[in-house]
Amino acid sequence: MDGNLIATVNGVYVQNNVAGGTHTYYVKDANGCQTAQQSFVVNTALPIAVTVNAPDVLCYGGTSLVTLTITGGTSPYTVVWFQNGVQVATGNPVNLGVGSYTAIVTDSVGCDKTVAVTVKLKSCQGKTITQGGWGAPANGGNNGMYLNNNFASVFTSPDYLTIGDGSRKVRLTSPDAIRTYIKNGGTAAILGTGLAVNPPCPKNTLSSQTVALTLNVRFDAANPDWAPNTDTALGDMIVLQGPLAGYTVNQVLTLANQILGGTSTQMTPSAINSVVTSINENFDNGTTNNGYLACPCVNYAKPIATTPEKVNSTVQEAKITLYPNPTRGEINLKFDTDQGKTISAQLYNYSGKMLDDLSRLASWNGNTVTFNYNNPNLTDGVYLLKVKTSTIEKMIKLIIKK
Repeated sequence: MDGNLIATVNGVYVQNNVAGGTHTYYVKDANGCQTAQQSFVVNTALPIAVTVNAPDVLCYGGTSLVTLTITGGTSPYTVVWFQNGVQVATGNPVNLGVGSYTAIVTDSVGCDKTVAVTVKLKSCQGKTITQGGWGAPANGGNNGMYLNNNFASVFTSPDYLTIGDGSRKVRLTSPDAIRTYIKNGGTAAILGTGLAVNPPCPKNTLSSQTVALTLNVRFDAANPDWAPNTDTALGDMIVLQGPLAGYTVNQVLTLANQILGGTSTQMTPSAINSVVTSINENFDNGTTNNGYLACPCVNYAKPIATTPEKVNSTVQEAKITLYPNPTRGEINLKFDTDQGKTISAQLYNYSGKMLDDLSRLASWNGNTVTFNYNNPNLTDGVYLLKVKTSTIEKMIKLIIKK
């Protein structure tokens, strides 16, 4: 081998510890006949090494563009993705939902590397007040004082704050009535028959927690500054755990009222009380996050904090239309807002990277603004369009499918 006699053998010969690189050899028999010179290569590539980049998924139901940086081995590489032992994808990079995955990287000579990948859901911060927080006496700038100052503008006549359903309801018409009612503990149960207006404390924890959740949802929807760290309304957030995983907070609140009113037996009062309590405690005073809720991918257009000029705006809410969706790359966006007001539209991938600013494409017709955009280079996957006007900000899910 390589011009040197390395063995005289009969049959099969194995040479160990051959150095890396290109080598030559020939075989000569006892009669002096020899084969033509042959060559072979000993691969000296380093072991395959993989670095994982898996950004958090931005919203419930979304995906993350997961990228593997591969070194060593011999390119090209193939990548196969598995979840719970089932193949779910091939290639690199890939869009993956929240969960745990195994990626098997194989190089061109059959060497492979197995990598564990976890895709997490980005934390979604909001604000809630507990039952006890709403029951506190008004003092300084606490939640009781907030209730005093804002109840009348949000909970108006004739319904004020009403819980329950059907023939079983409770109506609370003032902050003092809220505090009297909400302090109770007791057992989760359906309401009594009839409409009770400003009743004393009934020792029904489900009814108290439902009042607290109603306050949280309604104040959040009415006040843009209630939870300034999120553009998503509390009512549109998604429950991540337990028997109602996948429900929006609004859906949980509706079900709680139906169970209180005896018009639904989907869950026991105790079971729905656990869910409602967990929501009320999730973002306590906006300083905690227990991980019970997530932001949806297509969310409520939460009002932006307004100046007096914006309050007098002739168009308060944008009716946003996006078409086609899914699309091959053509994007048509249309909505109503006050003519001449500041607007923006930006395209993001699911890793949170802005790909393009569509604001330059705005075309006005009265109070209607349209954006026409086409990018044939967008690859298949899920994207986000962020639309912002003087009164709303909204993220819209866009699917590219070719």
